[in-house]
Amino acid sequence: MDSKIKVYVDESIMEKGKEACAGSAILKGFISPFDATAVTRLRTAGISISGQVPMDEFGIENFFSDETEEVPGAVKAVSDDRSVCVLCNDVFGQIRRQAALNGLYYIRPTYGTVSRYGLIPAVSSMDQVGVLCADPETGRQLLTRIAGHDEGDGAMFPDTDYNYKADGKPNANKIRLALPDHAWAATDSGLLAGIKNRFETRSIELKYYELYQQILYVLSCAEICNNTNRYDGIKFGYRTKNYTGITDLYVNTRGEALGLDTKLAVIMGAFVLSQDNYERYYEKAMKLRRLIRDSAAFDDYDVIALPVRCNGTRYEELACLALPVLAGLPSLTVPAGNSGIQLIAASKREDVLFSAWEVIKDGI
Repeated sequence: MDSKIKVYVDESIMEKGKEACAGSAILKGFISPFDATAVTRLRTAGISISGQVPMDEFGIENFFSDETEEVPGAVKAVSDDRSVCVLCNDVFGQIRRQAALNGLYYIRPTYGTVSRYGLIPAVSSMDQVGVLCADPETGRQLLTRIAGHDEGDGAMFPDTDYNYKADGKPNANKIRLALPDHAWAATDSGLLAGIKNRFETRSIELKYYELYQQILYVLSCAEICNNTNRYDGIKFGYRTKNYTGITDLYVNTRGEALGLDTKLAVIMGAFVLSQDNYERYYEKAMKLRRLIRDSAAFDDYDVIALPVRCNGTRYEELACLALPVLAGLPSLTVPAGNSGIQLIAASKREDVLFSAWEVIKDGI
């Protein structure tokens, strides 16, 4: 790896002795007592951490609105200095979408291949440390150094190391690319034509695609609700000065320090996890998530290509970005045309993604 590459982490990845706030005032003043496994492995490889980049609160800002999306801090950092790579966690698609729109790449590895030990949780079943970079080859090398089994994370594959290098000389005729018609129908036709000129393609239907957003909202809000329960003003982080009893302490601490989107997510999570709604919403969403995972079989194709933007609302765009998060699949988001493409492969087949990138890296 080029020694001039500078590696940053977002505010949800812990470094011993430094504040880790996950972009939230609720964690103001929390100093990490240890390094995240990803940080430890980089240092073991002789790669130092150059600093932190700011992030939205738990990565969910504007989750419930259709307002203009601001460029995340990680994307700004790499746009300003293309020798920078950033380790970050992108569940809701802001970083992946903005990376492509700003000429950058985001590598989201298979769930369970990179340790989340030392990553402040937001949506535990979807959280995954990824790499934002200006060059996928540099990102691949960085990912290789942080991947591998870790006893500190109980949801990992047993493999101790991974080599994500593209296998052999790239050949577009050997990569079977699937294009979901319903996702591409509302996007840039020129970009779609460019893809078809570079690959052997086939049209597919993604089962339950029309439900992706709903399932992501239900499950993520439930987990955000559970994960934010620990922020009570007692043990660490922000504590209100305006309280006379334990109830005031809890309510005022969270009311003052949590942002609107996090509060809305917590309320929605409490709703779907309630006794009256658990089976109706949460359990049904979990069953559908399993069906989505099983339906992405990769039996007669190697890579699924999805747009990162569509001619619709931000809520509608979320469907384009939900599959790798819901199914735990690896994805590589690349800039193309006026927006970008998200390449998705089968579990632990990041090598196929890099082979596909080799085919299109000179432009579509």
